[in-house]
Amino acid sequence: MESGFSGDCDRNGVPDECEGYADCNGNRVPDFCDILDGTSEDLDGDGVPDECQNDCSPGPGVSRYEFLTPGDTYSVVSATHAPEYEEGFAFVSAANKQGDAVAHNHLIGTLVIMDGMESFDYQVNAVSFRSPLADGLRTDLDFDCHLDLNGLEYEMAPDELLVPRFIGQNMGAGLTSATLVLVGLSGGTEFDTNVDFLLYNDNEEVFSTQHTFRSWAKVRLLDISGAFSHEFLRFFTDQDPEEVLGDPDAEAGWFSMQGRVANSSAASIYDPAIYGFLIERGGGTGAASPPFEQGSRTGHLLPGDVLGDNEEARGVNPNDPTSNVHRRSTGSLLLYPEFDNHAGVLCILTVTNVG
Repeated sequence: MESGFSGDCDRNGVPDECEGYADCNGNRVPDFCDILDGTSEDLDGDGVPDECQNDCSPGPGVSRYEFLTPGDTYSVVSATHAPEYEEGFAFVSAANKQGDAVAHNHLIGTLVIMDGMESFDYQVNAVSFRSPLADGLRTDLDFDCHLDLNGLEYEMAPDELLVPRFIGQNMGAGLTSATLVLVGLSGGTEFDTNVDFLLYNDNEEVFSTQHTFRSWAKVRLLDISGAFSHEFLRFFTDQDPEEVLGDPDAEAGWFSMQGRVANSSAASIYDPAIYGFLIERGGGTGAASPPFEQGSRTGHLLPGDVLGDNEEARGVNPNDPTSNVHRRSTGSLLLYPEFDNHAGVLCILTVTNVG
């Protein structure tokens, strides 16, 4: 039968999709048809497909539900929703009244962090992932209770992240310091993700390094590699003395990031998906912006098992290097790469329903 048409299972001459029958698994076929034709099991005989009765526990972290009417915006201090956590990342997904994630490509959001102790603040937009499904349909197509960034439930994660500029880091006190926030999008909370870095100086020389982190990390560039330092760029590379133009005492470069492998105690996933962004501070202020992206790769939010997501069982993560996903559009899922609940820090997450 054609996708999206249910037929006439009760043989009353009226197409089933016109009669308002329940369709809990979102396949556009009435539940009783799925049970009759063997597509779904109903072992308890209650007329509801068994896959719709999975108990999706919150898993790692903490879950909260908020109701947004059309055009509504909602802001919350992260410590109010997650007081037991000091730092990490968060995500927001549209859900129905039963708490099931659904397609609703009308969400936008932003993150603001203000640190009175260090007298800086910065803002960065949430990363949006659109769903290809029709509004209101359940997105958990494989019923595993995970949000899959696989092009079927939500848009794919990026294959490669590009940071267009970093300032050479001073090994001493210095006026400029930078930290990188990293989020693992393959495997989950039980996996250590190894990332490949390619660093370019201001004269097209390239250097490589790696860094490994567990699920989420906030790390200084200098703790990743000394190649990010002002001293290395100035004295140990064939740097261009005319760059940065107008500030001959500064050194600059750019870098790319790509997942290499994610390992747990029981499994390995090659070419894992990651996300991250750079925060730069100097003179008592801070600035941050999302990276540029190339290609696409499958990711998942948020397995808490050593085996990861069921799609990752083969150990290889599907990707399409030629397919670029364009962010900064409204989505059904928002990823906030950082929240900070340390003493003296005010972290505000905002989500807006524009539809």
